[in-house]
Parts: sequence; structure tokens; C-alpha cells
Amino acid sequence: MAANDEAPTLFLVRVTRGGPWDWSVGLRQQAGFDEHAHFMDALVSDGYILLGGPLEGGRDVVHVIHAASEQDIRDRLALDPWSANGMGVGALRIDGKLFFTSGLATRKSRHLRANPRCSVSLALTGLDLVIEGTAAPVTDEQTLARLAEQYRAQGWPATVAGGAHTAPYSAPSAGPPPWYLYALTPETAFGVATTEPFGASRWRFP
Repeated sequence: MAANDEAPTLFLVRVTRGGPWDWSVGLRQQAGFDEHAHFMDALVSDGYILLGGPLEGGRDVVHVIHAASEQDIRDRLALDPWSANGMGVGALRIDGKLFFTSGLATRKSRHLRANPRCSVSLALTGLDLVIEGTAAPVTDEQTLARLAEQYRAQGWPATVAGGAHTAPYSAPSAGPPPWYLYALTPETAFGVATTEPFGASRWRFP
């Protein structure tokens, strides 16, 4: 991302479209295209995106954007239904949901506040898996206590305080405590086998 010296409010932005991509169909047949197109059309109508389009042969697009700052662009584009929140998490699967924590000021939390749609990718034995869905904050004490117990059983000494989790330490990327709990409700999953007989599958959840 770079700004023009003579027009500091114009930015040339290259973006990689997020989420699983079905190379067997065209751009307009991709999942969520209508919602993405509506979002981008609104940015053009507002004069926010002045020029742009996809690069041939890949997921990348290039835009000329009129904005106040690079952070403004990141925050605005995070609202795109095709945005990917690609941050590392330590997730727990309970009752069909994936739970994870995040510090309030982290980029991950900022992105989720702007756009709760996200995905979690896992490298399993013989299978690469991507799960897409919507993440929502969890604040009820019973669920927080239950997850803290699960975290402690796995070696992280989490406790509940003020509607969030806290502990003597966490990953450096998590930021300072407290760490707030999110629940990802799966909607779609994509799996690619990494061993014979190989192949790929897609699952949809009600």
C-alpha cells in the first residue's frame, strides 16, 4: 500500500480476496459474490474507490482509493463480506462451536467488530480443513467458566474476571489481559485430502 506524494489522500491498494476459492467457476459464481458486489458498488458510489478491478489469473484486485489514512482503508475494507480475518487462534470445539479468545485492542478483535464473518483453518492428519461462519462475543458467566476449565485442563491457567478470561500469561500476539471469548458458529466447511485417494469436499451446516 503506497500513497502518491502529490496527492497524499490517494492510495494504490492491492487486496487478496479471502475465503475458500472455487477455481471451477467464475468470479460471479463464487460464494457471497452478490453481497461483496453490493458492498463494493456502495464504495464506488460514495467516491471512496475511484478505480479498480481484478488481476487476471488469481484472487488479487487493485483499487485506487480516496481515504484519510491506511488505517481507514483497513477498517473500511474489513466490512467486505469477502474479507478474511487471518489471525492465529487457539480454538476449542464444544457443542458444535469453535471458541477462541482475543484481546480487545488486537487487530483480530477490531476486524471482528467490523465484520464478524471469519474462517478458521486447520491442518489435520490427511486433511486440510477451512471452516467458515460468524463469530459472536460470549459474555455469560457459565460459558466463560466452562471454557476456562477446559483451558486449564490443557495447561493454560485461565480464570474468569469482568466478563472475560485472564491469566498470568498468554501468547504475545494476544495483547494484555483481559481476553474476550468468541464463539464461531460454522456455516460451511471445505476439506482437501492431503493423502491418497486425495479429493475435496464441501459441507454446509444448518
